[in-house]
Amino acid sequence: MLSKGPHKENSGRYELMRRRRGAPTRPVLQIARTLDDDLSEKLKRRGRLAQDLRM
Repeated sequence: MLSKGPHKENSGRYELMRRRRGAPTRPVLQIARTLDDDLSEKLKRRGRLAQDLRM
């Protein structure tokens, strides 16, 4: 079991947000969006690198 790390802290925060009805959706969506942006940036960079390597 992982006692350390973000999961333990986040679970409590998420529970609090879940109790307030309607509150969690907005932050969760925001987080998901930022993660998607992050991933797309990384993928774009990787794609550029791959293209450079092919040439």
